Amino acid sequence: MGERSRIWLALATALVLAFSAQTSGSGVAIASVRTAAADAIRVPTDVCFWQTVDWDDMNTAEQAAWESLGWTPDTWESDDPQDYPPSEFKAWAQLTAAERKTLTSLGYTEKTWDNIEAVCAQPA
Repeated sequence: MGERSRIWLALATALVLAFSAQTSGSGVAIASVRTAAADAIRVPTDVCFWQTVDWDDMNTAEQAAWESLGWTPDTWESDDPQDYPPSEFKAWAQLTAAERKTLTSLGYTEKTWDNIEAVCAQPA
């Protein structure tokens, strides 16, 4: 079974569980399906989104992803690059496989990561 097939199967299973729980009157399964969806990492169409979101506006999964890259609530809200974690200053090729995987889950590619200033430059 291919990766896409596994994803579709997992989604279909979650929907069946949610529907079954809703029709059977049990709120437990439906709540856990909603919680899992609410805790999914948002993948924005524009990675510049992450420069505009506050730490407290991220869900648990998003915060955990950024924490794995060395970010904390304090460093995230700081405007001082001296507060930023080392991962922030690495080129894509210098990142560990785990860091690249995390950044990919957040919507980054090698091109967007290595050119983030140009990608997110505001028009003059």
